[in-house]
Amino acid sequence: MFIQTATLTARTRELLLSVLSKGLRRNSFFSFMQAIVGFFSILVTYKLLIATSGTVALGQWSLVLGLTTFARIADISGGGALARLVAIASKDKMPAIIDTATGLVGILYLVLIFIVFLPTSYLIQRIVSVQEGDIVQALLPWGFAVLYFSTLATTQLSALDGIHRADLRAKLAILSYLVGMLTAAILIPDFGAIGLAASQVTQHIFSVVGSRIVLNWHLPNSKFIPKHFTREALLGSLAYGGRLQLFNLASLIYDPVIRLTVNHFAGTSSLAVFEIGTKVVTQVRGLVVAASTPLISEFAQLSIQHNDRLMPLLKKANFVIVVASASLLSVVVLISPAISYALLGHIDTLLLITISALCIGYQFNSYSVAIYLYSQAIGRLRWNIAGQILIASLSVAVGSWIGFQFGGQFTVIGLAFAIASGSSVAIAGNARMHDISLVDIFNWKLIVVPLAIISVVTAITFILARALLTV
Repeated sequence: MFIQTATLTARTRELLLSVLSKGLRRNSFFSFMQAIVGFFSILVTYKLLIATSGTVALGQWSLVLGLTTFARIADISGGGALARLVAIASKDKMPAIIDTATGLVGILYLVLIFIVFLPTSYLIQRIVSVQEGDIVQALLPWGFAVLYFSTLATTQLSALDGIHRADLRAKLAILSYLVGMLTAAILIPDFGAIGLAASQVTQHIFSVVGSRIVLNWHLPNSKFIPKHFTREALLGSLAYGGRLQLFNLASLIYDPVIRLTVNHFAGTSSLAVFEIGTKVVTQVRGLVVAASTPLISEFAQLSIQHNDRLMPLLKKANFVIVVASASLLSVVVLISPAISYALLGHIDTLLLITISALCIGYQFNSYSVAIYLYSQAIGRLRWNIAGQILIASLSVAVGSWIGFQFGGQFTVIGLAFAIASGSSVAIAGNARMHDISLVDIFNWKLIVVPLAIISVVTAITFILARALLTV
C-alpha cells in the first residue's frame, strides 16, 4: 500500500510539473510539498489531542473555530487575494500595496474581534451544554487569536505568491508547520485543546515574521515593519476585496452552520469525526490546489499581455488537476480505514462516510479549479460567487433536512451534494462568460472515468471495512 501511494504521489507531481511552464515548476513543486507537510501536521496534532484529551476536546475546538469564522464575514480587506494585486503591479509599487493590505488586515480584524467577541460568547451559552460551556468559553480567546494571526499570515504568504516566489512561501509554510508540530508536542499533553490552539498561534506568528523578512530581502524598498501606505493601494485593496468577499461570504456562512448543525444533532464527539474527515480530505485536495495556485499570477500576466499561451495552459492545467485530484482522492478513500484506526483506535463508519462523500463532492469541484483560478486572476468573479452561494444554500438546506431525518452526523452528504452542484454551475457560467467551449477543455472520459474510479474504490473500501469489523 505504501509503495502504491508513493508511486501515485510521484506520478501526480510529475503530471503537475509537466504542464507548467519552466518558470512555474519550482513554485508548484514546493507548493505541493507544503500541502504534504500540512496534511501530516494535521494528523500528528489531532492524534496528540485525541490521545491526551479524547475526541470531545477536538469537537469543542472545531466548534470554536466555526464560531470565530463568522467574524470573517465583514472582511473587505482583500488580504487573502493579495497575490493578484501584487502580480499586476510594477515592482516599485509592490511595497505600498503589501504594507497597506497588511495594515488594513491588522486593524480591521482587531475591530471585528472586539465587536463579535461578546455576541459569540453569548451564543456559546445558548447552544453548548452546561458541562462543556466553561471549556468552550476558555477556548474562545484562543480561537480569535488563531483567526487574527492566521489572517495576517495568509496576507504575507499571498504577497510572496504575487512576486512569483511561491517556492519561498511554501518553504516558510513548511517550517511553520514543523514549528507548530513541535509546539503542539510540548503543550498538548499538559494543556489539551488550549495547547493545540497555542501551537497554531505560534505557527502563524512564525509565518508572519518569516514572510516579512523574506519580502524585505526581495523588495528593495520594503521594510520589516510596514511603513508604505498609500490611498491608491488602500482603494485598490478595498475594491477588489469587496468583490472577493461576495465570493467568500457564502463559504464563510456554510462552514460554521454545518458545524453547528452537526454539533446540535450529534454532539461534539461526532463533530470531532466531522472535523477529522473534512481536514483530511481538504488537505489531500490541497496537494493539487497548492500546486496550482501559482497559476493565478501567471494567468493574470498572460491575460494582460493577451498571450497565445493562455488557453493552452488553461486546457493542460484543467486536465492535470482533474487526473491528479482523482488519483489522490481515490488513495485517501482507500486508506481511510487506516486513518480512522490511527487517529481513533478503531474503524469508525461515520469517518469513512464523511471522507468518501467529500471525496466524491470535491472530485466534481476539481473540474472547476482551473477556470476558477483564471476567473480570479482576471478579477471576474461573478460565477465563482454564484457557485459558492449555491453551495452555501444547498449545504444548509439539504444538510439540515438530512440532520432532521437521519441525524446530524450525516449532514456531510448534503455538503458533498452542494459542492458538486455549485461547482457545476461555476464551470458552466465561467465558460460562457469567458466564451470558452467546454468541449475544448473536457471530454466525456475526463468527466466519467475519475468519478467511476472513486466510486468503485469507495465500494471496495466499505466492503473491506465491513469485513474487518466482523472479524
